[in-house]
Amino acid sequence: MGGGLGGRNRHGPEEQEVSSVAARPEVRGKLKSDAPLAPLVWFKSGGNAELLFEPADEADLTAFLRQLDPEVPVMAHLGLTPQSIHKLGGFKVQGRGAEARQALREAALELEAAGAFALVLECVPTALAGEVSARLRIPTIGIGAGIDCDGQVLVYHDLLGLEQRIAPRFVRRYAEQGREAREAIAAFAADVRAGRFPSPQESFEDPTQPASDKDKVGKLYG
Repeated sequence: MGGGLGGRNRHGPEEQEVSSVAARPEVRGKLKSDAPLAPLVWFKSGGNAELLFEPADEADLTAFLRQLDPEVPVMAHLGLTPQSIHKLGGFKVQGRGAEARQALREAALELEAAGAFALVLECVPTALAGEVSARLRIPTIGIGAGIDCDGQVLVYHDLLGLEQRIAPRFVRRYAEQGREAREAIAAFAADVRAGRFPSPQESFEDPTQPASDKDKVGKLYG
């Protein structure tokens, strides 16, 4: 469960308890001002969230959504929510058992009614995710939730193979860029140590010589 509002390229998040924040929704969870979204693997952004909400539970998130301006877009998140990992008992599939399934169904409907424009379902059994997707009018985005969600998402570090230490079962790697990057850096370091880089072709002529086409550097970054 979580919500991020807005995006700004600023740094230095300030965390505040809800009770100390003026003119903000009355909820039981925590509100973080100007919070960086990059550490949240399920929610990527180019900047910071003006307001990041970590609810106490599904009911708290629903209460938060109902107090927001309807023009504020909010994507909700159910299932395995990493900020609640200890309460959930670790990195486990969510929605198993009749009571848990019914709770997730009800939470999804309540979040839609409260104004969420989409719902991320993470680490939820395929049949349950498909049932929820069929009942909602808003789109569902699955990550480890089977084929029947309206859309799919993977963390690009996993998709591109940038992260070698962690490989969740639901991840499919489409490249091994982490390995290729390490091999390239090792080759560069070896060439430098052996005196193979830079070569004459990667260096410039004697400054006493007249200018020539070889003096052209080529386009640089920026």
